[in-house]
Amino acid sequence: MFTFDLDLISAANGWSMAFTGAVIVLIGLSVLASLISLLPKFLALMEGAGHDNPQNDDVLKMEHVLSDIDEAAKLYEPLVYDMEQPFQLSHLYEISEQNDLPHVHLTIKMLREAGILVPAGDGAFTWSK
Repeated sequence: MFTFDLDLISAANGWSMAFTGAVIVLIGLSVLASLISLLPKFLALMEGAGHDNPQNDDVLKMEHVLSDIDEAAKLYEPLVYDMEQPFQLSHLYEISEQNDLPHVHLTIKMLREAGILVPAGDGAFTWSK
């Protein structure tokens, strides 16, 4: 009986249909995987098309601030002058985050390394500019 069933599958081209179906499914999944992998690039391209977007200009400006310590100091200077001297870095972190300044930890580290934020002892700092 087993050979009779296999003969019927062969007679009706069942093996070739099963193989063709498996190949179609694999091709479909490959195409879908390729499209999904290209989706982030497509979205980045679409976001980059809007050069007139002021948000993009703000991001470029903030990236410039990170590369220039004097620009970063100009952003932080008004915040520091409103605080009592010497001040705690944790307080500067809080105020910087409230004002949506970018990369607060990195920028404050750069200000410390440049000697703009000077340790005053007991975890307090002063502004040297």
